[in-house]
Amino acid sequence: MEPKNLKEFGVFMSLLQETFSPDKPISDKRTEIYFEILSDIPFENIELGFKDLMNKKRYPIFPLPSEIRKAAGFDEEEDIDVKALEAFREACDFVIRYGRPEAKCERRDPLIEETIRLCFGSWEYFADTDPKNETWDRKQFLEIYKKLFQSEQRDSLLRSAKLMKELKENRENMKTLEEKK
Repeated sequence: MEPKNLKEFGVFMSLLQETFSPDKPISDKRTEIYFEILSDIPFENIELGFKDLMNKKRYPIFPLPSEIRKAAGFDEEEDIDVKALEAFREACDFVIRYGRPEAKCERRDPLIEETIRLCFGSWEYFADTDPKNETWDRKQFLEIYKKLFQSEQRDSLLRSAKLMKELKENRENMKTLEEKK
């Protein structure tokens, strides 16, 4: 978010306050703190996150910044360890099933492909790793996979935020064109 978004952000905070804690007014300081904590997220994602909270939040408790972050799609701890471990197991299972996989063999997850390439150079080298080094190899695989996953997820969210911004601008342009007619 940019400093110019503070006013709109304040409006969203007021909507949340009216919805989830109408008897407790929200202070300007609290709005500034939330704005600062969430400033790394594009405003379009924040807007979608607020709408998501308004539609799905069950309990009448004012949301924490982490809840807003998660609703905006920027919760980086979201099962990433589990996904990375599952990816490592999937890679190991693939090697066990097919032995030394040929380059022409199709595998499903491009993140696993990229992680194998970055960590081991190729599937053949991964298949030939020494079982004594399994702990180190797994640790390295998990770290690289998590970084790739976070980067891909963030890129995807930024693309969707950019698309939302373009759609909003196009709607405004269409209104302008209709007014000119």
